[in-house]
Amino acid sequence: MQIDSSTPPLARPIQWVIILFMSLIAFITYAMHYDEMFFPNADSPWHLAAGDLIRELGHVPMYDPWAFTNNDTIWYNMAWLYDVLISYINSWFGLEILHVVHIFFGAVLIGLIAKCCFVRGAGVFATIIAVGLATLTIAPDLQIRPQLFSVLLAALSYLWLMENRQAPTKKIWLLPLM
Repeated sequence: MQIDSSTPPLARPIQWVIILFMSLIAFITYAMHYDEMFFPNADSPWHLAAGDLIRELGHVPMYDPWAFTNNDTIWYNMAWLYDVLISYINSWFGLEILHVVHIFFGAVLIGLIAKCCFVRGAGVFATIIAVGLATLTIAPDLQIRPQLFSVLLAALSYLWLMENRQAPTKKIWLLPLM
């Protein structure tokens, strides 16, 4: 099903209110538990340390400085840009703001999932159920890790593809840049 001109005019504002409401609930829920989401993850402090090291050296190191075996093995830090960005955020604003930034992007992800449901033609109740289940599924991965942005970009790509299928737009040409 598609949301088109046959959708009642009042349904679209209600959909946006629901999307914003679900994003706000996700933001508040994640904010209440951000310390539980961050500290059990051993990767988060490592990403901060790697970002600090890259900023200090001015380039991505050739070898992993923390390895205690295979010191001569080349290190491929696939998330170097993410590491540098969170290192800057942490140094400028502190760890609390870094948490808020990640919580914000988690809430945006929940809003994108809700928008995808509405674009596919799901009703309000079905969207609430789908977003609730999606939130339970992705909540463990909403830590300070680069995967959050991968999932966010995947949801945005999916939304743009669905919208382009209904009414072609020029946004579709931005997909290769993501």
